[in-house]
Amino acid sequence: MYIADEDTLETLEPIERYLKKRLEIVCAARNGFVKGIKERSLGISWAVIGSKSSFKDVVLAKEKSYQEMSARRNRWSQFQRFLCQVTLHPMFEFFITACICINTIVLACYYHGIDPLFKECLDIVNWVSL
Repeated sequence: MYIADEDTLETLEPIERYLKKRLEIVCAARNGFVKGIKERSLGISWAVIGSKSSFKDVVLAKEKSYQEMSARRNRWSQFQRFLCQVTLHPMFEFFITACICINTIVLACYYHGIDPLFKECLDIVNWVSL
């Protein structure tokens, strides 16, 4: 038998409490005695589990919530891949470089005593090239 030191026991104690708590929740749900427990980590709300609901119904509800979460993640992942493709395209890099160059030229055109009409035109070009 392995004898653990104090540091190991201190590390394992919260894990043991967490697992015991989870086991109690599962056992209570299986026996049909849980009322009003909200289990956020599983992604479902356990409203009231009485004698009418079985453990199988709870497991099926949990699986359905996991499927919904994975569908949401899948849509977000597709959107991220699309943005990655757009930003890695050479034309995107060219567009950003052109905006920076235009902005630099516009800012270099400002001088003291500038004509108000010319200043307004530069402001418009500067806003467009943001």
